[in-house]
Amino acid sequence: MELTIVLTPEQVDAIAGRVAELLAERQPTDDSYLDAVEAAEFLSTSRSRVYDLVQLGKLEPVRDGRRLLFRRSALRAYVEGGP
Repeated sequence: MELTIVLTPEQVDAIAGRVAELLAERQPTDDSYLDAVEAAEFLSTSRSRVYDLVQLGKLEPVRDGRRLLFRRSALRAYVEGGP
């Protein structure tokens, strides 16, 4: 048995709007700092790749002594292809 649901454009827009709201709620609103391990998790990559991106000038960390810290907004900008 096959089920077919027909939606109006207004209903599709309402569903899309609600999905966007739910996704926005899941995004952290803070611009906290992440260490290299957390940055790697955020980018779904390895810690060594994060260090490679720093060496290539793709990511600019803030240094806390020897430790590298990354702002969430900078990581998002990198993923989205921004500065």
